[in-house]
Amino acid sequence: MADKFSKRRNDISHGNEVDVFTDIEVIAYELVRKCIYCITLERCKFSDENINNIVNKIF
Repeated sequence: MADKFSKRRNDISHGNEVDVFTDIEVIAYELVRKCIYCITLERCKFSDENINNIVNKIF
């Protein structure tokens, strides 16, 4: 997943022609997005329960 994610990001960043996103790329993006939210909330000292509630409301 990491390879797919970084390759797609590099293609977009460098203006290369981009095909339709594959299922694995969409899943990778969503997982990374959720992880970023969780890490940010954790660093802000939210409890695990609050993080779970917040993430569930967002997604």
